[in-house]
Amino acid sequence: MKSIYQELVQNAFEAMAEGDYEAALSLSGQAISEDEDEPEAFIIAGAALLEMGRYEEAVRFLEQGLIRAPEDAECQAMLGFGYFSLWNFEMAELAIEGALRRDVRLAEAHYWWGLLLERQGRFLEAEEAIYRANLLSPSHFPLPFRLPREAFRRSVEEAIMMLPAGMIRALSELTIYIADFPSATPPGEEEVDPLISGLFSGIPRENGKPFPQLPDNRIYLFQRNIERVATDHAELVEEIRQTLEREVGFYLGISSDEIGEEGFA
Repeated sequence: MKSIYQELVQNAFEAMAEGDYEAALSLSGQAISEDEDEPEAFIIAGAALLEMGRYEEAVRFLEQGLIRAPEDAECQAMLGFGYFSLWNFEMAELAIEGALRRDVRLAEAHYWWGLLLERQGRFLEAEEAIYRANLLSPSHFPLPFRLPREAFRRSVEEAIMMLPAGMIRALSELTIYIADFPSATPPGEEEVDPLISGLFSGIPRENGKPFPQLPDNRIYLFQRNIERVATDHAELVEEIRQTLEREVGFYLGISSDEIGEEGFA
């Protein structure tokens, strides 16, 4: 007969599988209250928090899980990704290296190792690591669609022409910058997710009206992050379009629901 702890952990695991991360977090929290000595509930809570983008909390739970299960390669790999998401690349490297030593067939560890290698400018090695992740789990880690910078610029132009007319007009007030990925502290910005596809930097139009001289309002497009989620040219252009639409929306002060309304279509 299963204990209350085991029942809660099983239900939390099923909630994770269904993508109900709030429920998984709640159930794993209840399980921890039942038994603080077991690792599973801490690990599930950390995994749920990673999916929710709550990285500091995720790291705390995964650290506790790893203390209780020091040989758990999957927990260690997730902890590494949590550190990566908090820009702590040194700790991320230690954790992911440890995960790969324990389980060389762990696809996510190879993938996140590739992301770390990118940050070090070791792009060929990064592609090899991502390729290994793809071999181990092709459905979870498809190969990115890579382009030279000039071809990527042409794809940006293609994506711009797919935007609503009002947004195309608004882009004349903005400068588009292309970089491989964000820096830890973009000028004038709070810390951002290292894997974001784009970022608006500046003063939104409404807030900027009273100022006679506006700063250089800009949108950053992060090429390698965009390529990472695209498997072909059409997906790449669509990801660029969605990114531009979202970031121009921030500049205009409109939500995605308002984009198609009169004045923007």
